Amino acid sequence: MFIITHAILLFSLISTKGSTWIDTAEGDIIEEDFNGSYIEKEVGQNVTLLCHGNASLLWDFDRDKNQLQRRIKVKDSVTTSSLFIRDLNVVDTGKYSCQESNMSMTRSHIHMFVRGKSAFVERPNTDPIKLLKNNLRIPCRASRWIKGEEMRLYVNELIVENIQKYYDPR
Repeated sequence: MFIITHAILLFSLISTKGSTWIDTAEGDIIEEDFNGSYIEKEVGQNVTLLCHGNASLLWDFDRDKNQLQRRIKVKDSVTTSSLFIRDLNVVDTGKYSCQESNMSMTRSHIHMFVRGKSAFVERPNTDPIKLLKNNLRIPCRASRWIKGEEMRLYVNELIVENIQKYYDPR
């Protein structure tokens, strides 16, 4: 009876999380109204993402893998894979996914926001801020998740009310 109870409990834990799930070694995952889980880090910090599953695991992320390759380390065990990223940079902001190597349809992901000195995207002089008729485009970097209605744009201490917001996950 004891073994059956524990087997049922273990199965229910696995089935509620799905066959793969991601957490961090630091335990700082936030789950709110955002589309899934996310974490917030500062430039220069390190992070360890942990993927758990029932088979060997593969990581996927939409970053420049050549640039990131020098700063990452992956350690695999039978049912866990850790992705260590050192010296985080604002370009590391984005979605990180893992899935079982048997290509099961189950994929887990977490979004990481890396906060730097400025929320404004640095652009070369050849690509200035665009002013088209009554539209002004100011490229900003997402450094943390904010509900859409909570974001405000201030100009000389006045709130600009009618702004259109667009999020590009790159």
